[in-house]
Amino acid sequence: MARRKMAVRDFVEIYEQWQGGLGKKTIARSLGISKRTVRKYIEIAEEAGITRSGPKLSRADWVNLVHKKIDPHQIVKEDGSLTTAEVIRPYHNLISEGLKETTGKTIWDRLQRERELNVSYSSFKRYLRKYFWQEMMMNKVRILRKEPPAGEEAQIDFGRLGYWFDPAFGKKRLLYAFAMALAFSRYIFIWIVGQMDLKNWIDAHIKAFEFFDGVPARWVTDNLKDSVIKPDLYDPKLNRTYDELARHYGAIIDPCRGGKPRDKARVERPIPYIRDSFFSGRGDSWRSLDEIREAAMEWCIHVAGQRVHGTTREVPIEVFRQIEQGSLKPLPEAPFEMSQWYTPIVHPDSHILVAGALYSVPWKYIGSEVDARVTAKTVEIYKDEQIIKTHIPVPKGKRQTDYNDYPPEKVQFYQRDPQWCLAQAQELGPSVYQVVEELLRTKAFNYLRQCQGIIRMGEKYGDKRLEAACYRAIIFDIPSYRTIKNILKAEYDRVPPEGNVQLPLPIGGYLHGAEEIVAPYGEEV
Repeated sequence: MARRKMAVRDFVEIYEQWQGGLGKKTIARSLGISKRTVRKYIEIAEEAGITRSGPKLSRADWVNLVHKKIDPHQIVKEDGSLTTAEVIRPYHNLISEGLKETTGKTIWDRLQRERELNVSYSSFKRYLRKYFWQEMMMNKVRILRKEPPAGEEAQIDFGRLGYWFDPAFGKKRLLYAFAMALAFSRYIFIWIVGQMDLKNWIDAHIKAFEFFDGVPARWVTDNLKDSVIKPDLYDPKLNRTYDELARHYGAIIDPCRGGKPRDKARVERPIPYIRDSFFSGRGDSWRSLDEIREAAMEWCIHVAGQRVHGTTREVPIEVFRQIEQGSLKPLPEAPFEMSQWYTPIVHPDSHILVAGALYSVPWKYIGSEVDARVTAKTVEIYKDEQIIKTHIPVPKGKRQTDYNDYPPEKVQFYQRDPQWCLAQAQELGPSVYQVVEELLRTKAFNYLRQCQGIIRMGEKYGDKRLEAACYRAIIFDIPSYRTIKNILKAEYDRVPPEGNVQLPLPIGGYLHGAEEIVAPYGEEV
């Protein structure tokens, strides 16, 4: 039996939906897993002393629970029995049962993914027309859904509004309307933007909740990228910033099925009404975007809110104030902190590129894909839902490097700067300090590696011998790494200076003499 692993976020979603009040069957249907699997992992949470009615756990608490209580070898999901059959008939009974609840396209999709049925959809449709024509006709019957209770559901859409002449830019701009409709009262809020992007999407939600002075429990949205990164009937991958917004307000995101606008008909139908009633013929009368937004708020209250709704035959704002407003979740005390998520790869230089800037990551993650959360104050880097590095944001084109993220032996040259060399040399002896100080004063960066090498000699030969060797090098007026190394290697540091020992001359890197190299630049030799 084939199995696939479940990501940590899948387990967290099970627990969050469970504590949010959803039943096991509903959770199983939304995640595309069996009810038995959902029950199994909820029992693990209950054994840990967590209850649905108890204190709400944070996402970090759920992640810790998953890592502590669930064996990695058990974190798998049944993918269905695999078969090598290449015909449809073995699944006849499954199709018959499935058509009672869903469409032929969905059944074909499930059989392909779960049972590896290798037939085209055209062939599958012909089989359905021949053997299940009556069931196919029944599926065309449209069933009206139950009315959601007050405060339960908000339907959200982003629609094109029209062109507006912007005096500030001296040209026309295309405007869009964000619309949120409360499913029970049909009360509508709209927010006008000049661009459909993530920031406007998040800001519009915040404005809507302030307008309603409360938060609906479930948000029904389109599958736009600012809401859903990867649409899927059973396991949609939500935009992480939008997911954070929902968790901040204590709500659940419920994306529509792809190509099913009736899933949010209560806001889909009003979009043309918004365009005609609020905007048409008035595009040139407003002088600024703020003025348009103020007019939109007035329109929501005095026009859309005061009309008699065509379906309910009631006035939306009256139903909202009398019934639904008291059923909304209260606004949180703390404001939402806007963030953006990225999934960069750690490059061989142990850095990632995020929002145009480079940030270092511990070297052991080189080649791995990580998650980066960027806010106005921090850049948090995650691996498998656990934070591995934090930085302060820097502007585009800049770099922030923590040399502790590299292997120690690879960054000694950069960590042991001139100040470090002088401090170490002072501890080793006055002659060592004099040599290091003179080299660094001449050309700090060029002689930095020499100074580091001189200090390391103390580990091999001892502090006293190194001090004596440096003293002798100063006497002969040739204090350099090569001179000191030759003195120690030949043990000339043990010979008193009065012995007039002839030291071998050090061979430098410039074979034509230092005078010819540095003289053109005006430096003294």
